[in-house]
Amino acid sequence: MNNVVLVIISVLILLFLGAIFLFYTMKSLRTGVLMKWNDVMDALNLRLDKIPNLIETVKRFADDKKLFEELIELRGRLWQMEDPSKERVHGELEVANKIAVCLELAQKHPEIQKDTRFLEIKTELKDAIKEVDELTNRYNEKARAFNKKREFFLAKPLMMLMGFKRMPVLDFE
Repeated sequence: MNNVVLVIISVLILLFLGAIFLFYTMKSLRTGVLMKWNDVMDALNLRLDKIPNLIETVKRFADDKKLFEELIELRGRLWQMEDPSKERVHGELEVANKIAVCLELAQKHPEIQKDTRFLEIKTELKDAIKEVDELTNRYNEKARAFNKKREFFLAKPLMMLMGFKRMPVLDFE
């Protein structure tokens, strides 16, 4: 009887230690995912920062008040979204499309192609888009690793009890 009690207590202690190890592992993974999301947010916000300069530069050569107003309104809405979400992704896609329309509008005016400020903003936007893509890929790698660990069949119920929710995988295309 004494041996049975010792075995049961040993198993319970091992399960408890395993749960603690799992908790801290998942917490560390989640922190890594959130840090990568912050990197993506910084890059997205940097791109949002360039929108007023783009509008002011293009506005000197072309006039599309509706496009400019929509872009400014959308920029304001996105500033308020901090968590990785479908709404944020859709908003960023809409911003990217409106920036592309703005650049196409500028292409119709040859004099803007000689404007150094416009060329500088255009280059900065392309660099920002490339950086967003790279950082999004890094975020997605971390999020997939987190979700894979979270979905392990033995740990899944424990993950739900501990409050570890799935991290969204982002697609800005």
